[in-house]
Amino acid sequence: MESDRATSRRATSLDVARRAGCSQAAVSLWTTGKYAGRIGPDLQARIAAAVSELGYRANRSARRLSGGTGKSISLFFPGALCHYVGSILDGLARGLSREWQITIVDTRPGDRRHAPESIIASAVGAGTSAVLVAAPSRRELLALERVQGPQIIVIDAPEAPPGAHLVTYDEARAMSQAVSHLRSLRHARIGHVHLATESFAMWHRRKLLIAQLVQSGAEVLCDEFSPTQPDALHHAQTLLGRWHHTGVTAVICDDERLAYVLMRAARALHIRIPHDFSLLTFSDSDAAALLDPGLAAVRLPRAALGRAAASLLMQADSDESEMVKMIGTEYIPRPSVALAPKA
Repeated sequence: MESDRATSRRATSLDVARRAGCSQAAVSLWTTGKYAGRIGPDLQARIAAAVSELGYRANRSARRLSGGTGKSISLFFPGALCHYVGSILDGLARGLSREWQITIVDTRPGDRRHAPESIIASAVGAGTSAVLVAAPSRRELLALERVQGPQIIVIDAPEAPPGAHLVTYDEARAMSQAVSHLRSLRHARIGHVHLATESFAMWHRRKLLIAQLVQSGAEVLCDEFSPTQPDALHHAQTLLGRWHHTGVTAVICDDERLAYVLMRAARALHIRIPHDFSLLTFSDSDAAALLDPGLAAVRLPRAALGRAAASLLMQADSDESEMVKMIGTEYIPRPSVALAPKA
């Protein structure tokens, strides 16, 4: 079964190592011609057989990147979310030298004129050394499986296509701390506002958060909207009014912009934060601590995503580099979360 899976996709050095019964380091020595005096004839023969059987080819794009002969990157991201892609670009810029050229491609879900497959195919040329995709949808991840040649790095997603690198958040612990904080303050009925998006990461985050809330014994009510939709403020006012009268004492937002809309709606309805309900969000931009009240958040360091992606691009040999880089997150309690009001 394992060998069948390996031959159904592009084989990796890990597949070769497993077939030959050796380490990836040994495979790297053999493929780079540095095996003399370091691995024996029997192992050389096993590796050669495994390479032939699996049709393995070393990732030349990654070697070209590390050697400085390829400096072209295509970065795909979902829409002009400057606060999101800007932070990732900042991290990339700090980790790469000035010779690198980055082409930014908008794959926003709202634009139905072009399918992700055609957008990605048209933006990846013969000179493209690496493809980076931030916050992809499931369909975009499938489209990446068709990309041949360039190194692929998926940023902010729960998984990546076979052979691609993944840079993502380790959110479970910080999320658990946030849920435990709310429950310790006697919040039993909690609202969760989803961001209307096709991002696979958002879907996964939502699923994990709801599971933790339910496991803690909380009752969860859900709603979804976009902060940029024309009736966002009206929607938020209607939602808060309904939740306030049905005993919701805390609200968690998928995205910080949703929290901004809810804070404005609360003021219009004379609902006090945190006296009438507590508010918590994901992201934690610089503005979150400056709001009144300061906004409690699960901090998602976006620049760290870019820095981690840059380090993968600079790896000498992607076959030996980490396939998954986990970025730590942190729960930041602030005055927007307080003791639940008495019923």
